[in-house]
Amino acid sequence: MAGLGLLLALGAWAGGWWEPARPSDEAAPSAPVLIEWLDPGNDRRQVLAFSSEPALEQACRAADVPAPQPSRERRVADGSQVLVRRNGTLDVRAMSGASALAVGRPMDMNRASVIDLTLLPGIGPVTAEKIDAHRRRTGPFRSVDDLLQVSGIGPATLERIRPWVGIEP
Repeated sequence: MAGLGLLLALGAWAGGWWEPARPSDEAAPSAPVLIEWLDPGNDRRQVLAFSSEPALEQACRAADVPAPQPSRERRVADGSQVLVRRNGTLDVRAMSGASALAVGRPMDMNRASVIDLTLLPGIGPVTAEKIDAHRRRTGPFRSVDDLLQVSGIGPATLERIRPWVGIEP
């Protein structure tokens, strides 16, 4: 059901009659650490908030899921996605670009899929493919301004998408 809400919100945004709140230019010191938790086997998708990066075991307790064995003292970073596999193992990776936008965080231009890129205002499928081709040809972007090197992205488009994009270290 949560997935349907995300799809409806993204469809409304793509249709031009809704625009998400812009991520803040500077993260406040009290900004929560957000982790997306996906458990397809139990049809659960949730966003968990912590005051600091939790240990994996702490995140498992918050999601009411048994911690993996053997347990390691692994931290789960802000903007992570935890996927519970059918065999009970956990896959920790970066949140998708769509999920980042949905929780008010910038989309990482080096990790975003072509589909994620089309969620940005003024970026259609052709420009999204050009961004992806540029990344594959030249390597990761070092700054948001590097997007100006992509054919089809000029200063006006860059300023339009700047509030929603970022480059993760």
